[in-house]
Amino acid sequence: MPRVRSRADVNDAIDAVSDGQKGPQKVFERLNERLGRVGISLPGVEVRWENLRVEVTAPPHQNKNTPAATTNDNEAGTGAISGKKLLPPLPRRRRARRQVILDAGSGVLRPGRMTLLLGPPGAGRSTLLKALAGQLIPPNTPAAVGGPKFGASSAAATADNGAGLVPLRTAGGLKQYGAIRYNGLPMQGGSNCGNGSGSGSSKPAFDVARVATYVSQTENHLPELTVAETLTFAAQCQGSDLALRMHELLRAREAAAGLSGAEGDDAELALLLELARGPDAPLLMSQHTARMLEIDHVMDTVVGNELLKGISGGQKRRVTAGEMVVGQAQVLMLDEITNGLDAASALTICKALRSTCEQANTTIVATLLQPSPEVVACFHDVILLSQGVIAYHGPTERLAPFLGSLGLAANAEAGQTMADFAQEVLASPEDQAKYRLPQPPAPAPQLAWQGLKWISPRRMRQAFAHSEVGRDMAKQLAMEPYTHELQDLVLHTRPRTLAQRAVVWGAVLRRETTLLLRNPAFFMAGLLQILLAAFLVSTGFVNLDRTNSDGANLTMSVMFFSLMSLFFGGFNFAPIYCARLQVFFKQRDHGFYSPLAHAVASVLLRIPETLINSVGFAVMVYFSVGLTMDAGRFFIFLLNLFAMGVQSVTTFQLLGALTRNDVATQGLGGVLLMINVLLSGFPIARTSIPGWWIWGYWLSPMSWGLRSMLVSEMTSDDWPLADPADPTGPTVGESGMAMRGFQTEWYWVWAGIGYVLGMALLQLAAQVVALTYLGPLQNKTAPEHEEDEEDAHLHTANPFVAAASALGQALHRASARLSGVYGHTAAAEGHSQYDASQHEISQYDPSQYSHPSGEDKDSDGGASAGANGLPSGAAIELTEQQKQLQQLQQPGQQKPEGQGHAVVVVSAGGSSSNNAHTGDDAAAAVGADMSFKPVVMAFKDVSYFVPHPDKAHQQGKELQLLNGVSGVFRPGVLTSLMGASGAGKTTLMDVLAGRKTGGRAEGLQLVNGAPKRMSTFARVMGYVEQLDVHNPQATVEEALMFSAALRVEPAAFAAGVGGDGGSAVDTTAARKAFVRRMMDVVELGPLAGRTIGLGGAGGGLSTEARKRLTIAVELVANPSVVFMDEPTSGLDARAAGVVMRAVRNTVATGRTVVCTIHQPNREIMDYFDELLLLRPGGRTIFFGALGARQRDLVAYLGSVTPGIPAYEPHMNPANWMLEVTAPSAATALGVDFAELWQASEQCRAANSLIEHYTSGAATAPKALTAAADIESGAAAGALTVVGGDAAAATTGDNDAATEPRFARSPLAQLGLVVRRNLVSQLRNVEYNGMRFATAFVLAWVLGSLYWDRGTKTNTLVGVMDVLGVLFASSLFLPLNNMLLVMPVVAADRAVYYREKASGMYGGAVFAAAQAIAELPFLFMQSVLFVVIVYTTVHFEFNSAKAMWFWLYMWLQTMFFTFFGIASMNLAPVMPTAIAGSSGLIMLWNLFCGFLISRPNMKPWYLWAYYANPPTWTIYGTAVSQLGDLTDTFIELPGGESMSVAEYIKGAFSYDYDMRGWIVLIMIGFIVACRAAAYYGLIRLNFQKR
Repeated sequence: MPRVRSRADVNDAIDAVSDGQKGPQKVFERLNERLGRVGISLPGVEVRWENLRVEVTAPPHQNKNTPAATTNDNEAGTGAISGKKLLPPLPRRRRARRQVILDAGSGVLRPGRMTLLLGPPGAGRSTLLKALAGQLIPPNTPAAVGGPKFGASSAAATADNGAGLVPLRTAGGLKQYGAIRYNGLPMQGGSNCGNGSGSGSSKPAFDVARVATYVSQTENHLPELTVAETLTFAAQCQGSDLALRMHELLRAREAAAGLSGAEGDDAELALLLELARGPDAPLLMSQHTARMLEIDHVMDTVVGNELLKGISGGQKRRVTAGEMVVGQAQVLMLDEITNGLDAASALTICKALRSTCEQANTTIVATLLQPSPEVVACFHDVILLSQGVIAYHGPTERLAPFLGSLGLAANAEAGQTMADFAQEVLASPEDQAKYRLPQPPAPAPQLAWQGLKWISPRRMRQAFAHSEVGRDMAKQLAMEPYTHELQDLVLHTRPRTLAQRAVVWGAVLRRETTLLLRNPAFFMAGLLQILLAAFLVSTGFVNLDRTNSDGANLTMSVMFFSLMSLFFGGFNFAPIYCARLQVFFKQRDHGFYSPLAHAVASVLLRIPETLINSVGFAVMVYFSVGLTMDAGRFFIFLLNLFAMGVQSVTTFQLLGALTRNDVATQGLGGVLLMINVLLSGFPIARTSIPGWWIWGYWLSPMSWGLRSMLVSEMTSDDWPLADPADPTGPTVGESGMAMRGFQTEWYWVWAGIGYVLGMALLQLAAQVVALTYLGPLQNKTAPEHEEDEEDAHLHTANPFVAAASALGQALHRASARLSGVYGHTAAAEGHSQYDASQHEISQYDPSQYSHPSGEDKDSDGGASAGANGLPSGAAIELTEQQKQLQQLQQPGQQKPEGQGHAVVVVSAGGSSSNNAHTGDDAAAAVGADMSFKPVVMAFKDVSYFVPHPDKAHQQGKELQLLNGVSGVFRPGVLTSLMGASGAGKTTLMDVLAGRKTGGRAEGLQLVNGAPKRMSTFARVMGYVEQLDVHNPQATVEEALMFSAALRVEPAAFAAGVGGDGGSAVDTTAARKAFVRRMMDVVELGPLAGRTIGLGGAGGGLSTEARKRLTIAVELVANPSVVFMDEPTSGLDARAAGVVMRAVRNTVATGRTVVCTIHQPNREIMDYFDELLLLRPGGRTIFFGALGARQRDLVAYLGSVTPGIPAYEPHMNPANWMLEVTAPSAATALGVDFAELWQASEQCRAANSLIEHYTSGAATAPKALTAAADIESGAAAGALTVVGGDAAAATTGDNDAATEPRFARSPLAQLGLVVRRNLVSQLRNVEYNGMRFATAFVLAWVLGSLYWDRGTKTNTLVGVMDVLGVLFASSLFLPLNNMLLVMPVVAADRAVYYREKASGMYGGAVFAAAQAIAELPFLFMQSVLFVVIVYTTVHFEFNSAKAMWFWLYMWLQTMFFTFFGIASMNLAPVMPTAIAGSSGLIMLWNLFCGFLISRPNMKPWYLWAYYANPPTWTIYGTAVSQLGDLTDTFIELPGGESMSVAEYIKGAFSYDYDMRGWIVLIMIGFIVACRAAAYYGLIRLNFQKR
């Protein structure tokens, strides 16, 4: 069979069958036509569930403002569930109770039908999808035996025909009841699951992970892989023999029917079938899936992450879907697969899915956010879910009539879609009340909602059961399950063959190889680390003397340090391993590959690296140190190094698999390193190890490896006799080994190697077990929503809905009074949302703000308003600066010298006629009582270039992402930035906001007529990013208070409450009141005390709550201009409406707001005033006013060229616009919409407006780099005037040069950031708990190992033991702190980048706060450690000695913690930081004076002794404990006797008088670390944008 190796060839083969169409319809049509000739149809899978219920254990006494052990709607792992947020238990209950989070009853999903799952946030949509796909509880979780323990939930467990339910699956606090069957076969095995008579413990009849797939809401991918590699790997792992077996059956039937020539009749289809059953099937499936999802143009681009630039967010969402769809699963559960996609792309994908569903007989269920009517029409059925209850399940077209029969209907006048209405109607009683139909007069029957608080989901389910569509569903349930003669082909009832398993193993190994080759920096960092250690050893121990005991001791030091150097290699890979576990868990649960394959592959691919490191180390060290010149002994030395390296790899991977957390892995790794070192037999002789620790010596791999190396080397004949007079006596080497308790028999050589490798295999097996039975860490998130049931007396007003309702009413009143400010018609009565049809957009005219509230502006005088104006009840004054700005903006006028920003002073109150509503309008007028500077941002011919990603073929060339984009954003105007995926929307916003960190930008950017300077522009700008990056330990209110406190002057809040900035006004209270009003606007009030968390599996706020918080963080900063990158992405229609109302209110105060947006519904689209539309390639195809109901946009696009599909009134203009201007549409019409725009009259009008705002600037565009730094004060780095008057670059904005860069003083910034960091530290139990626990454990390990050694200073061994404990104390605890702090700093750095770019504080402030926040915890940790060690070792109980000991340990711990912070600040990723710092650790460890004393050190390494923090800690603690023992004498080996003080001074050069100087030296090291950390924060930026 020929092998097609080119993706282009595969693409051509698909094109030949599909006639060039990217959708799958043509391919399936031709395939079904051929199958139909011989009576074959594609088998399908029916999904049927009976009494499906999911319960979870809710924690007792959980306050709604504190974290609880529950989950969000995004992720579920082991013992974690997604779906409806857990309701907090009743206060009177003290024990945990069972809560029903999903009560889906019974239902059936027929093959060949696509179902849309709708419901409000927290409804349980993800829980239902995961349960039906078998992903709610991990497949490896044991089946439950026996019935449920009813207890507190007995009533719930027996309701709704669920009596006697047996839990089908259990995991942690999660229990799943009922039966789920595929084509009548139980998902989990057994025959009577859910009927109370079976345990469900028999083997499943099919592999559910291969039959059904669940597409998660979150994107978990390996960022180094390309899109093609990601999809192809998924296809290889999920591949089956379906195509091969179907082809065999087809050929057999064709032969029987006399149609043997069918292959030649359709050669194109025959070629495609040949590819599908051959070795290139994965390549074919990945290309076919990419075409369907419209990502085939980015197949060679890496997926990327926050540090590696890759594909866009929308493309990443499609890769997530494609990774699961590519495996040809017959049951697809798709969770919000269109997030981040424009409407046209979402419609295209849904059409392709429907075609696949109908033609391939697939069963599909999908949840979507804000689906358009065209997208909804793609679905056959709808499931309406709320509070875990299925209220409707039937045909799409019958949903609206069913709800109408209950007296509920959508707001058709507002253009509300059926999907938006359905998701909101069961969100809450207040939401439902908006959709009640009026009660018709008698004798009409009473509507269903009469007399009820609301029609709850359970009541609606009862009504559905009695409706016609409900009875139809009951009939389907009564029918026999669907079966198909070929269903075993898609149910995968047969296990994978050995050949299929071999393919999977090969794919996993190839992927690991690719990942290794894609990260050469990691490999080189590890290699350089080990070569540095080898260099230090080979030059520090040159040609050791074998004739005396000193030479023997130094040889043992070389062996010991060599093993420790190889063990250090495990630290480097631990963060990467932990980061990749999320991808592994996802792919494991979907049956991609086994944990064994993953564990073995991850270890095998580290073996070449370990071997190279071992060979390099051995070659450099063995010969330069002068070890025995014997080939066999050399290879034993090398083999021991290699075995220790492999054992280190398996150790850290096992820790990662067990903890699933990089912080814990590093901490436990440090503890294991210390235990291995201390029990290796070198720091403490085996004979001196206490009896209660000797078991640890025999278990320690390092003790076995060290013994093996020492026996091999020190028993050679090259060592002379210790006593020449005794020819049968031991050699010097053997004598040295005997002194430390090492055995000398040769068999210990191979026993040691075997033990270390055997321990590595044992740890590999334990890793496989951990990966099999453990899952992602549980989400520990408190519930966000709580809705009561139908009993009216239990209901309280939902604060979310109350705020939204008040906001809507306030906005309506504000809209009704807008004519008094702008002179246009008020919004239609009864509509609370902003009506764009009432406004025509002109230029920004500050004079519109000069009219006092309550006075009508002459409707015929002057230009009409740009948009919704100031809210009602606002008195507006025009300052002198504003009048000057007005003069500047009038044509023909020049801006006067000294012109600054215009300042709008807005004060609450207003005319007497409106004062009655001031309180109600509080939410609508948030920000109206704050002074701010209106901003006009104009830009002209902005282009942006990045280095070409194809460096191999396009070296030195650039890729242009923006091409001459021009526009103007004005106060009071809400501008939408739209375009197809990849059009450059986010890129343009990043360039204008100064957020790009690389690339090259060109063009003119002006702020109020002056060149943009980031130092001042950041003060007046808010930027809502796509990624919701926040401090995970902060609460919602704390995050908002922090932003407001740092970005708004206190005087502004004082003025807002009537102060003059100098009066004694409680600005903190005013700030808090302002923040709480903003929380009400974005519906975050009930979540004020909720911890933000990491999101997803990491816990914390849900996706939509995090998005609202991201928006609120910027709005509380009182910005003049706000950039919002997809503010509604990831939100349902209701939440998106809440967000956009808040945005509209912001615009209403006279601020400038720009939003990128993907899928706006009709209501959201009406909020926008102007549109900047881009096409792929970054070119403009429309800029201007949208007009009433977008009529101007529709008129332009409808007439721009013949062949444009006509717009119809029922359409969503946004969807229509994106569809008719899509690249495929432009290609079909043979036009370039950018060229058409340039030739249009509308473009000339837009250019005239842009020219008006840019005419006062330089006569030629400016070229600028994209990188910007708030502290440098540069305009996006630095503005370079290419042509024109250079002076123009600085005129007109003189106040920018004198205005401070930050709203608060450095001292105030420091106080706020330190306070935030201290609170975060207190709440970060994972970090502080781990370091305090390790300090406690390490202290007791040292104390128990060296018990009472502090009193035995009258012998040389006792003195050396004391020095040993001082060496271990000064190294291992500080080292552990260094490793633990790195992940925390890495996580904080992403928050720092955002906050610094927002102008909150300077880098020096953050660097100082990093250190200050650590001090109290380091103090307590050092006290804990010293108290335990000092008392257990029994050092002299002298207060002065104890304080000196603590002081040195505190300084050392402080230094290493700050060293870890500095290393992370200077490195792009954690492995690099670990590798770099580990090199210094090994240098310091080797030359600290313990392994090689100062007198025995080579002269060329004295610098390493003195520039060595551990040197001074050991020095200080030694002289404080031993330096004054002048009356305690010890006997030396030669018989000489001297005092302990004289011995340590002579042998180690420790001077008692240096105690105070050592403190100053340690402080100097600490200062150097802080300077390095500061440099890394200020001068280095590893964020790639």
